Amino acid sequence: MKKNKFKLLSFMLAVIMSLLVMLPTAPVAYAADKHITVEEFAKELAKEVGLGNVSDGGVNALISAGIIKEGDFKSYSAYLTRGDATMLLSRADEYLYGDKIDPDLVQTVIDKRISDINKIAKAKREDVAKGYIKGFMKGYSNGTYSSDRELRGTKKITRAGALNTIKMIKDKSLRAKVSPDGQLIRTTNLPKYAKYYPYILASFPNEYYDWTFLIAGGPSYYFDKELDKHVYLPFNNLEQYAYPVDVDKITSIENFKELYDKNLDLWVERTRRHMELIFNVDYRELDESFISELLSTMYPENFESYREEHIRKWIDRAKANKTIIEASDIKLDGSAMYFYDNNLYMRVYVRYRIVSSEEIYDDKMGYTRNYNALFATPLIMKFDGFNIGEWRECCFDVRLTKWNGDFYVIEPYIWEQLYTQGKPK
Repeated sequence: MKKNKFKLLSFMLAVIMSLLVMLPTAPVAYAADKHITVEEFAKELAKEVGLGNVSDGGVNALISAGIIKEGDFKSYSAYLTRGDATMLLSRADEYLYGDKIDPDLVQTVIDKRISDINKIAKAKREDVAKGYIKGFMKGYSNGTYSSDRELRGTKKITRAGALNTIKMIKDKSLRAKVSPDGQLIRTTNLPKYAKYYPYILASFPNEYYDWTFLIAGGPSYYFDKELDKHVYLPFNNLEQYAYPVDVDKITSIENFKELYDKNLDLWVERTRRHMELIFNVDYRELDESFISELLSTMYPENFESYREEHIRKWIDRAKANKTIIEASDIKLDGSAMYFYDNNLYMRVYVRYRIVSSEEIYDDKMGYTRNYNALFATPLIMKFDGFNIGEWRECCFDVRLTKWNGDFYVIEPYIWEQLYTQGKPK
């Protein structure tokens, strides 16, 4: 009896197993749904753009509209990549709204903003860059203070992610925002002083923005020769000072908006190079070329002799003290530039260390005995103390003063604002 029951049970199990083999293989369908094919994406994109009948899958509709071009894809049944999605979205946007992107900005994004764009076919890079500028794809951060991002354009895009990007075609509020020079803008977790800036860069931390401006020192006085006495200087916005958000609107310098638009990139690069020079010093390598290049960031040619003697004296001290300074990171952005008392100030982050120096630090005064002996700058560099070999993360406000119609770097102004000192007053 038991033997017959065992045979019956074995027979029933065999029947069940046969039926299971005949059922659809659901796990395979689930894996296919994780990503989206070019054809599937084309169908949804064609619908959103309003290209009419997409019963054939949408590919032909996109080809007719010029959104898909010859040679773009080897197979429309292949999975769509992030780069190709960005390209198609940009072309769809252009089909609906026209091409309004500055070619120079496109080239800047190709050259400086997408770190892995070389992995994308050359024929597609311009449209991918346009799609990045329009905010269809944010990419991935390359770290704090990075000015570029990794697009991962050759990676497959998920189905959910692809369908979400299609919504951005008509609802532009869903798109990411980029700065005038193609950097991703942050819109959440903003710094305390965000209202004083035109935008906040995604890769720049709040510490860069949350320091007081020299403007906070208040109004000043000047000596009036006719009255033969010091006179109170009214503290008027856009005349004596301007925060970064309004710096291009200052009225006390004639045609400043034109000067600003023309020279902002130059001022940023001039400031960057100036800081690279004074924060990367080896006393054994200081020579005439160092003097010449440093002066080129500070004064036009007919004013160079004004500071050359000072720099030569500093070099003598640096050699006597065996001064070696190195910076691992120097970052700045033109969006943080402000105006105060006829000068422009550029906020600069520096991570540096003093590798070697016999210069004596005065704890009571807050600077070296010879004031600025460590750095090739005319003004006092104030510290809260330093140790040889210790890495320091600081912000400096670098002053640019007007000479012969342009602004040249004068010095990193007075003191470093250490991240460890806390937030501004």
